[in-house]
Amino acid sequence: MKILNFADKKGVLGRFVIGFVWILMISCTPAKETEKPVARVYDKYLYPSDLAGVVPAGVTGADSVQIIRSYIDNWVRQAVILNKAEQNIAGNTVDIQKQVNDYKNSLLIYYYEQALVNQLLDTLVTEEETRAYYEENSQNFLLSRDVYRVAYAELGGNAPDLVNIKGKLLDTSLETVSELSRYGLLHASSFSFADTNWYSFRELSEFLPVDSIGEENLAPGRVFEIKSKNTVFLIAFRELRKKDSVSPYGIEKKNIRQLILNQRRLDLLSKMEKEVFVEALENNEFEIYSNE
Repeated sequence: MKILNFADKKGVLGRFVIGFVWILMISCTPAKETEKPVARVYDKYLYPSDLAGVVPAGVTGADSVQIIRSYIDNWVRQAVILNKAEQNIAGNTVDIQKQVNDYKNSLLIYYYEQALVNQLLDTLVTEEETRAYYEENSQNFLLSRDVYRVAYAELGGNAPDLVNIKGKLLDTSLETVSELSRYGLLHASSFSFADTNWYSFRELSEFLPVDSIGEENLAPGRVFEIKSKNTVFLIAFRELRKKDSVSPYGIEKKNIRQLILNQRRLDLLSKMEKEVFVEALENNEFEIYSNE
């Protein structure tokens, strides 16, 4: 099995390592007879060699002095607190060490699994896969709110032929949509006559004046003309999916892709665990002893 290198991992592991180094530094630093310490807290010493790498490359002069001074100050403060903590929780050190070991083991396994997933997980999810998953599990995707499909145009107050255009907004035929689009290019500041996305009332209110209509008045087949100063909005509600009904595929597609990837991840990790166990078993790398 390939051994994975975690030296370049950041984030949680980085913070864990830094904290771990701090603990080692202030509790386990041996006496360095050839060095003069730069600080002491009780029986713990900080030596110049402990400061190696503290100052970033390229930092010199007063800035480097300040960084080192701050580091020493933090070391002293933490060492003082740690000494007080050790005095007051001496009876719980075994339990604390067990928790540290458990956390360390969990962290190592987690980062190994993450590296394995990053290397081996197939992240390509096809349209056929997401569609098939949706069809097989559609009853698991229920809407938490009403959603709508709309066609709309934001027009100037003097835009021509409004009655005719308004009467065609519910027509989804290619010919009519093309005609509406040509009209929109000439007279609209924004329009959409072929949008297949679904929107909640709140989402619609972010770019259309639907608050003036009221959600209770929305229904498929209704067309509204809303005038505001020198602007006219034509809004047609083409389709409606009610709350608690099956959510449209377009809304769930991204979520389904993530569900498929999560299942692949679980399958990959399960396979890895089995392979590692079988390998150790075949090589007699572990034994379980009976007390009987």
